[in-house]
Amino acid sequence: MGKETREILSRLVCEMRKDIWFFASCGALVGFLIIWQFRLREMGIAEGESWPSALFGDFVSFNAFGLIFIGLLGLGAAAAVLNTVGIKWRRLVNTVTHLESRLVQVTSALMSFTVGVSVSALVHSLFTTTLGGIKLTFMILLFNAMLFVGFYSSALVARRVEPFNRWWASTLMLVFALGMTIWLVVRGSS
Repeated sequence: MGKETREILSRLVCEMRKDIWFFASCGALVGFLIIWQFRLREMGIAEGESWPSALFGDFVSFNAFGLIFIGLLGLGAAAAVLNTVGIKWRRLVNTVTHLESRLVQVTSALMSFTVGVSVSALVHSLFTTTLGGIKLTFMILLFNAMLFVGFYSSALVARRVEPFNRWWASTLMLVFALGMTIWLVVRGSS
């Protein structure tokens, strides 16, 4: 594992150490509130839109993560392409560095929050002897793996780690980022 890849992983681990207690606690609380709201709705006490579910949906925003991910991927690839042809645009490089720091923060908070939600789901499954919490935990693990791969791959491109230090690889990533943007605009968010 190269120096750059170790540094990328180290930044995420360092950020998660700072985030895990607060955001996992918030996630666990929201998870328990979702369960409580569901039970109250079953008893006919709760009505209207579920506030805990809305909290979960607002916090775990794949759209916000996707915007920063695609932005970092695209701008990092553009900076790499320009660099390979001898153009060094300092403002673009600074923007890429800033976006990477934001993406590590967003990724850490999302992963920590969803770990908390999965803890509440697992505890609920243990007390009710149902498999729903285990299924949810598995889905959250897949979601966190997807977040990690998105963060890690965009950071590799942004840092111009080999092979992304070559014009053709960076050009492919730039085309990929533009293609994803166009696809999301055409297909919409649902």
